[in-house]
Amino acid sequence: MDVIKLLDEMENVIDSGSRVPVIGRVMVDADLLFEYMDKVRAAIPEEIRQAKFVNMEKEKVLKEAQLQAGRILEEAGKQAARMVAEDQLVKQAQIQADEIVELAKRTSDEIKQGAKSYANDLLHQLEINLEKALYTIKKGREELQNNHQRTNA
Repeated sequence: MDVIKLLDEMENVIDSGSRVPVIGRVMVDADLLFEYMDKVRAAIPEEIRQAKFVNMEKEKVLKEAQLQAGRILEEAGKQAARMVAEDQLVKQAQIQADEIVELAKRTSDEIKQGAKSYANDLLHQLEINLEKALYTIKKGREELQNNHQRTNA
């Protein structure tokens, strides 16, 4: 289950709790909140698994880009070799081969940069979601502890 959805449900439990006049506190079903916390804990490894999957996909894209660049470079070499027949063709082949190699390098760099940026954006969003989840859990636990201390006082 999605961590954000679970946190929203926890927030609904707190919002729908009984308000205690004067002290501004809310009484909630602690067992229900603990159940949600357990679900959040179970969901966080799923978010981490998804982040690992994104990282693996990034590596796959980078590898494919390198293979494609290698094929382009290999093809450029073959094309250059075929054009060595005459002096004028040799010069032209070298120019074209250089352009193809440069294009392959630029293409490879662009694909790598795009994959890294995509993975970084996803990991950043995951980080934000996890920070929100941990903050909500912390606040929920503090609220429970405060309620427990007031109850015992």
